Amino acid sequence: MSIAEKIKAGVELNERELRAIAYEDWPDEEPMKFVDSVEGEDHRWNREVTTAFTVDGELYALDWLRALTENGGSEFWDQPYRAKKVTRLVPVAEYVKI
Repeated sequence: MSIAEKIKAGVELNERELRAIAYEDWPDEEPMKFVDSVEGEDHRWNREVTTAFTVDGELYALDWLRALTENGGSEFWDQPYRAKKVTRLVPVAEYVKI
């Protein structure tokens, strides 16, 4: 069963398959396309990352932790989930000369 078939069927992926999604390293025959990678907060040894991708045109995301040192390992605790893109506008205070 391919990674895409497992995702659509709700079958749990192993760490090798999750790593393939995170690093966009899936086989060419997979009906998957990379969409975006959003970096979040830094922690002592790793950084939060969300990788967004499509499977047969449906949007999915995977949350994982990228190692910040060459001695650390990336961590995969969660499975991919159906997602939707939300754009937020955040007001920024700025002080200008008058």
